[in-house]
Amino acid sequence: MNQTKFSENLRMLQDVVFILDEVEDLHCTVHDIDRISLNSFFEDYSVLLDSCKLILSQQLYSSNTYDLSQWCLLFPMEYIFEDFLAGFLQHKFYKDWKIEYQKSDEYLSNTPKVFNMQHDIFLTSTDGTEKRVIIDTKYKVRKGNFKTDPKKGVDQSDLYQMVSYAFKRGCTDIILVYPNISDNLNSPDSFEIVSGFEGNEKINITAIEIPFWTMNDFNERSFDEKLFQVMEKHLNKFIR
Repeated sequence: MNQTKFSENLRMLQDVVFILDEVEDLHCTVHDIDRISLNSFFEDYSVLLDSCKLILSQQLYSSNTYDLSQWCLLFPMEYIFEDFLAGFLQHKFYKDWKIEYQKSDEYLSNTPKVFNMQHDIFLTSTDGTEKRVIIDTKYKVRKGNFKTDPKKGVDQSDLYQMVSYAFKRGCTDIILVYPNISDNLNSPDSFEIVSGFEGNEKINITAIEIPFWTMNDFNERSFDEKLFQVMEKHLNKFIR
């Protein structure tokens, strides 16, 4: 709880601490799990014990243990991808941008006040211009030939959502962020939406890929530098 910077994570951790308030802390190893014998009335806990065995033995699954009720732990990667990028931007770009994660203080409809908006990442420049940029993470794999598609593999519903957010926020620049599908990043794809109100305002939406994984020569420093270069290149367009 002392480490997290996001209110949503803090809220969930507080809920867990409340639930476990009366649970005693005990040092436990995988051998302790093996010694636990469950009454037939509590067989449902066997799944939980198997998960504990996987965690305490520091493995995702055991290829030679087939009696486990489950073999792996599944994580919602769309949230991990979003949290990862938000944390990276906060760490690397806090001097130039105010980074707000899961900003949800506005509603699409003013009367009645409904349809709460929740941006993945909302940036406001700190250089005095208060330039605003909405970043929306999309943990999706666009089709391998999406470059030949006029829509560039972007879902129509995603574009509609971003346009409505931009209209409400008075924000003309949006970045859709996808994970890379190969070690060589695809070039950005841009869409220009011209306002029907005499065309005075334009919304620019850019779909980009960022390095999120690699099959060759993974190095934390190299990965960090590549991601920084990609994000710096795109964010600098708005303030310099």
